[in-house]
Amino acid sequence: MIWDRLGIITDEVSANVSEALDWIAGCGLRHVEIRTVNGRNVMDLTNEEIGDLRERIERRGLYVSAIASDCRTAEQPITYPKAGRL
Repeated sequence: MIWDRLGIITDEVSANVSEALDWIAGCGLRHVEIRTVNGRNVMDLTNEEIGDLRERIERRGLYVSAIASDCRTAEQPITYPKAGRL
């Protein structure tokens, strides 16, 4: 069934990650996508905070399907070479 595979972005449910995880688990869903945790980008979390988040996710029987962070942002813009003639 599709509900077994649907990943929910936690901060789209609530800015409070615990509230979001409770709601997702309460709906019978199983997968979460993590982008921000209590207003902070997941890429900025410490190892200790990541461990705490993992415990909270696993305690509810949930799985992380994706890290939906804006990790592609760079100080320099990405440039691509111009395509040559075929």
